[in-house]
Order: sequence, then structure tokens, then C-alpha cells
Amino acid sequence: MSNDALQGLREALDRLIERVSKRVEEEFSHDPSLQVTITAFLGEDWPYELLIEVEARSRVYNSDYIRRVLERILDEELGKAEEELKGIGLRVLS
Repeated sequence: MSNDALQGLREALDRLIERVSKRVEEEFSHDPSLQVTITAFLGEDWPYELLIEVEARSRVYNSDYIRRVLERILDEELGKAEEELKGIGLRVLS
């Protein structure tokens, strides 16, 4: 992979993290004690591996609700990231 493509992949990951963080904060805005952890990994060897994990702790919302919301947000934002990757000539392998 060229350095330009790898840089594009890194930038797409950064945007993904920012979007997920913003949406989680918006979704759970009624909980000032909300704690969110986003962990991301980008493997730079072929095949390129991208992992993202989101955890949230809340005193207001129950864990099942949190899990459902996080899954929805990740599904939607990963779809957007996939479109971005197509724009730089990459595709997601399942």
C-alpha cells in the first residue's frame, strides 16, 4: 500500500473515532457521569486490520440500552467509514 493510501486510512480512522465519540456524547447527553472509552487499532501489514471498540458506563442508562445504542452507532458510522475507504481505493473484507 502506498504511503498516501495508508495516510488516508489513518485519517479515515481518526474521523470515525471523532464521529463515534460525538454521537455517543449526544445520545447520552443526560448523564453528566458518562464515561466513554474508544479503543482503535490499525494494523499496517497486509491485510490491513482495523479494530474499534467502544465502552460506555452510565449511572442513568442501563447496560442493555447502552449496548443497543452503541451497536447502532457503530453500524452506522462503520458504513460511512466504508464509503470513505472506497473513495481512496480500499474495500472492506468481511
